[in-house]
Formats: sequence, structure tokens, C-alpha cells
Amino acid sequence: MTWDYLAGISAAMLAVYTAGIPAVFVAILLYYKRRIGDPLVLDKIGFFFVCYKPEYFWFELAIIARRLVLAVFISVIPHTSLARPTLIVVCFLAALALQYWMWPFKRLRDNVLEVLALLAITITFVAQTTWWDRASLLHPAVGYYSQVLAFGVGNGKSMWATPTTPSC
Repeated sequence: MTWDYLAGISAAMLAVYTAGIPAVFVAILLYYKRRIGDPLVLDKIGFFFVCYKPEYFWFELAIIARRLVLAVFISVIPHTSLARPTLIVVCFLAALALQYWMWPFKRLRDNVLEVLALLAITITFVAQTTWWDRASLLHPAVGYYSQVLAFGVGNGKSMWATPTTPSC
């Protein structure tokens, strides 16, 4: 097998995973949209929407889209670009605003926990990004060794390859 052949297979599977699976989810939800309360439909695809209010049966797709957008931002935008953390924070804040505005879950507890989780991940990301930038400004090794101390070392090797590689 050549590299070109494997790269082609990888590109095809990437397209299937990133576009195909969400498209199938959309098609399934739209097909069963009018029969959401039917016990047979609940048995088959209830896991997509059972925790959401009926008018927000599609909200799982919004969560999948958020994850996909974050994965694209993280993998496509260089870690040295200021656009990367900015877009990630904007994505988190948009998800937080959407969640807070809609309250899509049936139970209040689930809505509150989702808001708290989104707040926690946003604050953690901002703090981590700020911490990394400040530590690396002092000396490149400071950020590296402070992360090693904070997160541990396995068999004498750090989780990161070089002192200048950020953790996100």
C-alpha cells in the first residue's frame, strides 16, 4: 500500500465522518419528526431526542455541530494564530448563549448542569490559554516544566514533545 492510497482512504473516511454521519442523523430526525411520540420511534431513535423538550428534538445535532466546529478550529488553525483561541471562545460563548436562551432539556437540572459545564470549559480554556502564554513569555521552558509539574510525568517523559509545543 502506498501513501497516496492510504491518504485517499483517510480523506474519504474523514468526509464520511464529518459530513455523512451528521447528514444521516438529520435525515433520520426529519423523517421521524411527526412521529416523535410514537413508541416504535422512541424505541428505534429515542436516544437522539428523549432528553429534550419536543420542540427541541433537533438539539443533539447542534451539539454535534459544536463539536465538529471545535475540532476544525483546533486541527486547521495553527496554534500560533490568535484566531484559534478567539474562535474557540466565541464557539463556547455561542453554545452557552444558545443553551441559556433555549433551555432545551426536559429537566431543569440538565439545563443548569449544561450551562455550568459550558461555563467551566470556557473559563478553563481561557485560563489555560492565558497561563500558557504568560508562562512561555518568561522562558520557553517555564511553561513546559510547569505543565509537567501540574499534570505529571510518565516514565520520565513529558506529555509534550518539546518545550515550545502548547498543550492545546
